[in-house]
Amino acid sequence: MSLELPTPASAHGDSDAARISPRTVAHPLAVEAVADAATPESHELASASQVDDHAAADSAVQIYPGPSTDIDTPSGRPLGEAVALLMGAIVMQFAFYVFKFVSDVDILPWMRQRRISHHVDLGPKLGRCRLLIFLPPGGPNADSSPRPQGYIVHLHGGGWTTSRPEFEYIAARKMAMELKTAVVCPDYAKAPQHPHPFALMQMYAVLQWIALGGLSRVLRGKRQIHWDPTSPPFRSDRILLTGSSSGGNLAAALVLLVQAWGFYRSIPTTKEGYISAWVARSDGTGQSDTKIAALGLMYPHVEAATTFQEKLAAMPVDARKKLELPPAVSKFFLKCYLPGHIDREDIYVSPVLASDERLRMFPPTVVCTAEYDYLSGSSATFANQLSKLAVNAKLVELRKVSHAFDLARAPFSAEKRKNNRIATEKSWGAIIECFREVMDDPAF
Repeated sequence: MSLELPTPASAHGDSDAARISPRTVAHPLAVEAVADAATPESHELASASQVDDHAAADSAVQIYPGPSTDIDTPSGRPLGEAVALLMGAIVMQFAFYVFKFVSDVDILPWMRQRRISHHVDLGPKLGRCRLLIFLPPGGPNADSSPRPQGYIVHLHGGGWTTSRPEFEYIAARKMAMELKTAVVCPDYAKAPQHPHPFALMQMYAVLQWIALGGLSRVLRGKRQIHWDPTSPPFRSDRILLTGSSSGGNLAAALVLLVQAWGFYRSIPTTKEGYISAWVARSDGTGQSDTKIAALGLMYPHVEAATTFQEKLAAMPVDARKKLELPPAVSKFFLKCYLPGHIDREDIYVSPVLASDERLRMFPPTVVCTAEYDYLSGSSATFANQLSKLAVNAKLVELRKVSHAFDLARAPFSAEKRKNNRIATEKSWGAIIECFREVMDDPAF
């Protein structure tokens, strides 16, 4: 079912007339130090000549605006509210751990198979981010395809507030096995300590690090996976992006952010490792060919402007009675992630409200929704909008399941367990099929 959504305001800056100069964009990498870009192993990524910030800005093309708030903007929360939200988030995280332990206790010994962990330093503002990297069976050289594959980046759900990438290992391992490529699952910074747009900016920096070859260098350095440096099977300039729930929100917003800022071809660095501010948008010399090649969204949260009461009212009565994600929980998550000053109609908060011009540039996309989920209306609207704009978009509607069905193994209900298993196979199967088609395309 589609949901009637508010019309995006022109203040969002989506139209051509509202594009702004790069000087006014708060680019997170303009003042960040990416440690990996300054190491001896990565000097090949640095430009031979330093680019003057102002000269590059003057020659830059016009771009779309970034988020309406900056990572340095104070949340403005009273101390009591901030403490209450933090304590609530801790309780939620503990409850999630218990839930996953009960669900997955029978397969815990196999959770660590074919994966490695790596911390990437994204600079003094964005900090360090832990990456969980799942590899195909037999290591990177198991791919029999003569053409190198792109990387998959999966962003886990949890209301921007809880969860860890380990909790969604089944989907990550399935994609690694079936698509014969590496799947990267970042443990992004959580609210309420890090409200919007911190996680979004951090994930953009991770994508930039991958695009610059950071992940390929890490994998080459892991002796236990037997990387052959003369024939790397993965390519850094093609990234396929997936996300579940709040991770789906971040994934869709990242597509918009990459439209606005693109990827660097190289990072001129000083001895401190600081990134030159405007290299990405200089006159064709700094912009790389890296792109997000496909997008897979599982029961995503793509719209925050509509109240939960309106979303519930748009659902069929029978589906409303079978909800498993309480609206109060979602309200708490949104309160943690979006302080009062955040515009909930900002397209980086509500990607479904982006202009047709922006949506038309989306890559092939699969959107999966659950019947007993009040987020399904806006998700269906998002998929339908993409299809109307001639984007290769597919809506997969899963029946008789609730939000996060692929995580809930339902050990105490055989019927629910069966429904969840069928929906999981259908949804992730559709995403994998889309990704495989993109990877097999000669233009990839």
